[in-house]
Amino acid sequence: NYGAIAKSHTVDTALNGWDNVGTLVGTNAGLIQESFSSGSVEGNNRIGGLAGRNLGEIRDSYSLSTVRGFSFVGGLAGWTSAVSNIVNTFAAGRVFGVFNRGGLIGQNSGSVVSSYWDIQATNQTISSGGEGRTTAEMRQQATFVDWDFTEIWDIIENETYPFLRFQENLDVEDEEVLPKEKTALFGNYPNPFNPDTTIRFYLSERGEVEIEIFNIRGQRVRRLLNTNLERGEHSILWDGRDDNGRKVSSGLYL
Repeated sequence: NYGAIAKSHTVDTALNGWDNVGTLVGTNAGLIQESFSSGSVEGNNRIGGLAGRNLGEIRDSYSLSTVRGFSFVGGLAGWTSAVSNIVNTFAAGRVFGVFNRGGLIGQNSGSVVSSYWDIQATNQTISSGGEGRTTAEMRQQATFVDWDFTEIWDIIENETYPFLRFQENLDVEDEEVLPKEKTALFGNYPNPFNPDTTIRFYLSERGEVEIEIFNIRGQRVRRLLNTNLERGEHSILWDGRDDNGRKVSSGLYL
């Protein structure tokens, strides 16, 4: 992109590439504003939820895309130049990378203002730019400093991430782009952990919840939870012990 993109979106997009890959644009050298993305993107270098490489400006936009790459991997943008600007943005999709990965930006050399990432949803505690917040904080308007919640943004307090007001005017068949609460497992934090870790999850309605820990052989190690819970966000601590109270060995657990 070398021009201007406004009020644009991609929904449930699945993209694969090599370098400079994003669910909305590969390289942005212009302006992206009031736009968002969801789905997944995968590549090698400079991979981002919205833009793989940013040389221009991204403003009032967000990404919920899952991002996978090798290096320069970010929830919103993989790599940004010294002349780039990122203003009033957020990312809340899972991020996987080896080198230079971040919840919002993998590698940043430009300006980042009032932009955030969900440290639980992205599974990233670091970013080359922006500010990390919990899922609960990301659902509060007060978190988003100097954002325009009159003309540009909206939020359902304590229930959704911010979303763009133009989304409310989309066609009926595009209703799925509006943020909706779904039952979700956010994963554990910290990860890796020693000696314990907290597993967080969200229920869209009251129901029975069972959480079990398995080793890589498929053997159950620990039953953490088996009960009915109310709608909302919950968490449970695993102390790294099995059902018999014995400390489990180091390794991979599911």
